[in-house]
This record gives sequence, C-alpha cells and structure tokens, in this order.
Amino acid sequence: MIGIVYSGEDAAGTNIASAISEKSGLQQEDGLASKDGRHEVGLHTGNFQGIPLSLFKADSRLSNQSEFLSELEELRKCELVIFASRHRSAEGTPSFTAHSTGNWGGGLKWGGRERELGKTSARAIACAYRWFCKHNFEGFENSMEATHHGPTSLAAPCVFVELGSGENEWGREDAARHVADCILHICGNWKNEPGKAAMAFGGTHYCSKFNPLVEDGKYCVSFVAPKYAIDSLDGKMVAQMMEKTAGGVEVALVDWKGTNQPQRERLKNAFGQMDLQWERI
Repeated sequence: MIGIVYSGEDAAGTNIASAISEKSGLQQEDGLASKDGRHEVGLHTGNFQGIPLSLFKADSRLSNQSEFLSELEELRKCELVIFASRHRSAEGTPSFTAHSTGNWGGGLKWGGRERELGKTSARAIACAYRWFCKHNFEGFENSMEATHHGPTSLAAPCVFVELGSGENEWGREDAARHVADCILHICGNWKNEPGKAAMAFGGTHYCSKFNPLVEDGKYCVSFVAPKYAIDSLDGKMVAQMMEKTAGGVEVALVDWKGTNQPQRERLKNAFGQMDLQWERI
C-alpha cells in the first residue's frame, strides 16, 4: 500500500489531494485520531491501476507538527509514504521539488527529532524528479532539495513532492494536477528507477551538481547533506543516512567545489569507517 499525506491547512496540498482523489476514485473512510486525541486525520482509500492507496488528511503542518503520524497503524502498513505539500522559497520561483526529511543539527524549529533522519527511498525521489524533468511545465523549474525538516519518525520510507513557491502557485489547479500526476506515477513505478543508490554531500540547497546526475539515470539520491550541514556531521549521522535509505546505499557523492578541505577530510574519514565507496563530483 502507498500512503499519500497532505495537510488541510495547505492550499497546495489540498489541491493536489483533490486531483488525486478525482483521478483515482478514492472512497472516504472513518476518521482517525492520534493516541493523545489531539489530532484528527481524514482517510480515503481505494486503488489506482491495481495499486492500493490511502490518502491521509492531517490537521497540522506537515513539516514541523506531524510526528504524531508515526502513531497511526494505518500509515505504518504503508510501503511508501508520499507527502503532497507546498514549497516556499524567499525567491518565490515557480517550481516543483522533491526531497527526503531530516534534521542535521539540534534545532527543531522545522520539526522532526534532534539529529534524526526520516527513512526514505532514493528511487522514489528519483522517480519524482525525473517525471518532472520529462514533463516540463511552462514557467516552472524542477529540482531536488537537500534533506530538511520533519517528520523523521515514520516507519516507512517517505518523500516530499512539492508545489512552489508562493500563494500564486499553490492556488493553481493546473499545477496541482501536474503534481498529482507525478505522485500517481511514483505509486506505480518507484521501485523500477535505474541508477546506483547514492547519498550526496556538499553544494547548495537545490542540489545543482546532483540534479543532472539523477536526471540522466546514473544515480538515485536519497539524502543530501549540503555544505552548510557538513560541519555538524559525524560517523553516526553518515551511518544513519545509509541505514535509512530503503534498499541500502552503493556510493557517496561529494560535490568537490561545494565543500572545503576540512569538510572533505571529515567526509573521507567517515566513509572509511563505514567502508563506503565514494566519488568526487
């Protein structure tokens, strides 16, 4: 079963979910409640082209108020969880993005647990990003993002698939339907994406060095630790990146110009401890 989660307070997520329901004919079920009774979750179920789907409507922000989702037994049954969400950026560039979740440092402003990464799938992220690249939408950019924000405690691998980057885009039904088509494509194809399973280090938040490598099919990337996060990394965090990538990791990719010398030495030491192959990009 694939779980798709959106927030009722998110205009983009709501529009995406509406398109998914329309395209897949999901049926409303009884609502769910968190163990502490503080949250209510709507539930629609059905299948799309033979794939069982569950659509969950959360009553809070997905990024920093959704750890309670890990308590839901219905969500724990899912093989993959896809978050349909808005994306916000200071530049406001119209865009479609995909990324894994996690906290590199100790600050919990954006949700998740301290120094914890959420389980993810390199192939699901690649599936989302490649679909966006193959189906260009006029006026919008496509990008993977560095790993950031919560939730980090779900039992299943998860990926955020987002519509950005401001209110004008969040309210566009045509853009929301585009994201819905991408998510439904992921549901049926995420396991079959080609390329080495990798995790990536260095560079910018928008993965300028790693995007082309994923688009051309050579790699699938799970976690991306950008330059600003590397100084807080240690061997335990690198091991967590490996352990929480569904199916495992074959290689680490290092943006050579997107890291400084001390950071590269730190990474090489960690890779040596893990006996992990790495490549200079």
